[in-house]
Amino acid sequence: CIHRRENTEDETRFRKLFEMTEILAEKLDFPVLLILLPGTKNAIKNFNLEKRLELLKQHPNAIVSDVWPKYSDVIAAMKKCVLCATDSGSMQEEMNLLQIPCATLRFGSDRPETFYAKSNILCPIIKPEQMANILMEALKHKNNFEFPKIYGENVSEKIVKHVQEFLEEGGELLRLNP
Repeated sequence: CIHRRENTEDETRFRKLFEMTEILAEKLDFPVLLILLPGTKNAIKNFNLEKRLELLKQHPNAIVSDVWPKYSDVIAAMKKCVLCATDSGSMQEEMNLLQIPCATLRFGSDRPETFYAKSNILCPIIKPEQMANILMEALKHKNNFEFPKIYGENVSEKIVKHVQEFLEEGGELLRLNP
């Protein structure tokens, strides 16, 4: 899952990520899923990778799919994964909740708590072969990942309770449309 502008609008970065996907399809003995989001599609078109995408689609270990229209379909697909390699911040958190090892395809993350929790590793955009090796090593050691509840218990209930208390004490919520 590659969609962040820092990756899809930078030709060098995107080509490295695309080549990493091709390498994984060659080296792994199970399917590699590439989800096509709008930014991914634009990068493929802008960087003239359409022919390579068509070749990837024909590879027996590659599944190339448009992103599903329903969030529940995305989660159902992710539940079948043994490792999620993504540049998405929210997916880092969701994989922790789903107890699926995650690798962040960036140089850093705005979700460092997933690294501290040991449910996520960093896979910086370096040489495609090195990135593929990082992901294959993560697969070999997938049992070393941990999945603690990084935000605690009953978080939604706590948020609602705090908002209710705030309103009961006379607080006002910001109104965007007066």
